[in-house]
Amino acid sequence: MSRQPEVLWAQRSDKIYLTVSLPDAKDISVKCEAEGFFSFSAVGANGEPFNFTLQLYGNIAPQGCKTKIGLRNILCSIQKEQKGWWKRLLKSEEKPAPYIKVDWNKWCDEDDEESESNLASDDDIVYTGENEESSDDEGMLYLPDLEKARGSPSNQLKSPETEMSFDFNASSSIIRLNIGGKKFCTTIDTLTQREPDSMLAAMFSGRHTLCQDSDKGYIFVDRDGKHFRHILNWLRDGVVPSLQDSEYSELLREAEYFQLLGLMDGIKASLNKRKEEEEMGTELTRIDIIKCIQSERVRFRGVNLSGLDLSKLDLSFVDFSYACLKNVFFSRANLQCAKFKDVDAEGSIFHNATLRECEFTGANLRGALLAGASLQSANLQDACLIDCSFCGADLRSAHLQTADLTNANLEGANLEGANLKGAKLNNANLKGANLQRAYLRHVNLRDTDLEGARLDGANLLGAIR
Repeated sequence: MSRQPEVLWAQRSDKIYLTVSLPDAKDISVKCEAEGFFSFSAVGANGEPFNFTLQLYGNIAPQGCKTKIGLRNILCSIQKEQKGWWKRLLKSEEKPAPYIKVDWNKWCDEDDEESESNLASDDDIVYTGENEESSDDEGMLYLPDLEKARGSPSNQLKSPETEMSFDFNASSSIIRLNIGGKKFCTTIDTLTQREPDSMLAAMFSGRHTLCQDSDKGYIFVDRDGKHFRHILNWLRDGVVPSLQDSEYSELLREAEYFQLLGLMDGIKASLNKRKEEEEMGTELTRIDIIKCIQSERVRFRGVNLSGLDLSKLDLSFVDFSYACLKNVFFSRANLQCAKFKDVDAEGSIFHNATLRECEFTGANLRGALLAGASLQSANLQDACLIDCSFCGADLRSAHLQTADLTNANLEGANLEGANLKGAKLNNANLKGANLQRAYLRHVNLRDTDLEGARLDGANLLGAIR
């Protein structure tokens, strides 16, 4: 099953830096396209495949992109086409996938770029795990800047009360925390030892001035304290709690905020183990698929192909109906006239794939990436397309009746002549989309972003705007 490695990102006005954490990787392939598409694939130390594709916020200059391979990671320096600070890493305004995180060690605020020297040039980059030495302060992101980079107010670490002074050399110093109204007591040693690169370790490293309540001496952090006891227990014992999936999601969100990388990995491992126990394993390999498609008529109806890399294969006219295709990599594959009726293809990647006249009726494509795909005359009636990305996709004359496009990103997509009767477009992004002669009768467009969209000749009778 194909997996995604952890990806850390930082930027400068002229570059994006992506650090792919994958020790002892082999067969590394990195591709950069001018339109902002970045693709990575490699084989891990144990032979497992890793890959991901990102649509970056802006255009890039492929000739200026460089890759350096270290013992534990791969660092990609991506040249921006135009100098300037990007609002975010990805073009989509949706929350990035969990494996994409901010690289706080390399982060630099726009105002500090001139004085920042940690990434002054690509030749100065130091990799984690290599033998080069650096000072303790190299690349440190101080908390006011960390909160600014997160986009959340930094005053949760400040208050008009009293400045707090600790003996940071005394690991037994008692720390009182107020997390969203819930009170906790712990020690500096607990907060700093197990996860030394976390936000909590940075707070109590001795480099920052913190403020406390003048009466009880509590430090207030504006987060939900429901799961903070699990965070403290992890920092004390290194044990991931046994929780329901919904509670794991809440705990993972808090772990991401505090940058507790070990806890994040532990939660994901627990979820993956639970999922493996509940689901059957993948029934076929890429080689099996290649052998099968040499036949005249190919059917994979109801087969579990989750996580396979089927990119760049000729799968035209193949019948995948009722199959489990979660996280399958179909990038640049020829799938013309293929059948995907009632498939579960959640999280699959169809980037730049040919899907003309395909049948997706009733399919679950939640969170799938279809950017740049050719879906001309495709049938997506009744399909679940929530959180899908169709940026720049060709959907001319596509059938989207009663499809659920909630939170879908269709920026720049070509929907000329498409039938969207009864489609759900809540919070959909249709900026700059071509909707000429599209059928939009009685469609609710009130929460849809239509900035710059072309609606010439579109049927908008009874549409709510």
